[in-house]
Amino acid sequence: MPAKEFYLGREDSFRTFYVWTQRLGIFPEISFKFIESLKGSDAIVIINPKKEFTEKEINKFLQYIEKGGKALIIDDPRNRESSTAYQLLSPLGLGIEYYEIEKGKITDRNGKEIWKAEHLGKVLGGEPLLFFIPEKEGDNKDSLEASIKKEESKIPILTHIKKGKGLVALLSCSYIFSDNVMGTTSTVPDSSLRNLYDLEFWIFRDLLKLKRNN
Repeated sequence: MPAKEFYLGREDSFRTFYVWTQRLGIFPEISFKFIESLKGSDAIVIINPKKEFTEKEINKFLQYIEKGGKALIIDDPRNRESSTAYQLLSPLGLGIEYYEIEKGKITDRNGKEIWKAEHLGKVLGGEPLLFFIPEKEGDNKDSLEASIKKEESKIPILTHIKKGKGLVALLSCSYIFSDNVMGTTSTVPDSSLRNLYDLEFWIFRDLLKLKRNN
């Protein structure tokens, strides 16, 4: 995970997201060298990448996935001018449409609401797992619920793709996992915030299928 992101403002820090993985018995490590982070890792998490990847790093990443490695790449549509995620995603047929959708709600494939969110982009490629229903001015609860039933209103924000023996998941709304939303490591989540924490747990436990460290 990008170490520098832990020491910025709350909107750019992911300290709580990092710490809460340990509730699943997973013990993450922060790596300062990309290729080194691939060695011996069951999975890697890349958040808001802004540094250019070298050709060697891209090839090592693709080899890592082919051999059974897993990756969660999280980005923000507001990073349209700075993101380098495309360098890892393009060879896999994945991408993000960097057009920011300001407000709406996140739902699963069955239409269950998970979180009211902001700052999301459309994910391109892969199998969709989570969707975003944009909220237009004047929308009420009934109209939003009706829009869920219309496939064209569902914008994919989390997809995944299997490659070789591995898997890559792409999420286009890093803001929801920032400390600005998740709070501090001492925050006791209410029923609403708990949905967000449960989403994090689901991603690591069920999607990436990471096992508890003994």
